[in-house]
Amino acid sequence: MGRSFAWVFPLCLVAVFGAGCSSHKGLPPAKPKPVVLTADDHHAKVIFRMLSTESQVSFSAGPEGNLSSVGVVYNDSLEQQAPAFVRGLYKGLAHGLYRARPFRETLVPANQLTVVEGVANWRNDRGTSYSLEKCGPLSRSFLPKANKTYLVEFDLQGFSVCSEKVYDVTVEGQKELVLPVAK
Repeated sequence: MGRSFAWVFPLCLVAVFGAGCSSHKGLPPAKPKPVVLTADDHHAKVIFRMLSTESQVSFSAGPEGNLSSVGVVYNDSLEQQAPAFVRGLYKGLAHGLYRARPFRETLVPANQLTVVEGVANWRNDRGTSYSLEKCGPLSRSFLPKANKTYLVEFDLQGFSVCSEKVYDVTVEGQKELVLPVAK
C-alpha cells in the first residue's frame, strides 16, 4: 500500500514547481525615466513656456536659417484648477492631438548665435463658421553661454498682441532679461 502512493509525492512536487515557473513572467517593465537636460561646458539649456492660457504656441530654435521644431507648448495653470476628470480629458486632447506639453526643453550650442521663434495658433469661432488665427512668428536672437539656463516666454494678450522674451534663469529665483543680439 505504501508503494502504490510513492509516485504521488514526486508528481506533486513537479506540478507545484512547474506551475510556479510557468506563471513567472519576470519583473514588470520599467517605466522610462524622464530625460533631464543639463547645461554643460559646451551647451546651454533653453526652456520654452506659454504665459497666457488663450492658445498653444509652436516653438523652434537653432542657428539662423536652420531652425528645428522644439514642439508645442500650452499654459497648464487653468488645468491645475480643474477637477481631475477635466484635467485628464484636456491633457489627453492636448497631448494626443497637438503633442503639446506645459513646457519644452532643448540644449543649444554655447557661444553660437541662437534664434528662438514662437507662433501662437487658435480657432476663432463665429457662430456656424470659424477661422484659424495666429500671432507670430516672433523671433529673438541671443548668444547663449555655457552652463546657463534660459527661459523663453511667449505671451498672447487678448488674441491681438503677442510678445516673446528670453530670460537667464540660471540662478534659482532670479529672472534676468536677455537683450536680443543683432543677426
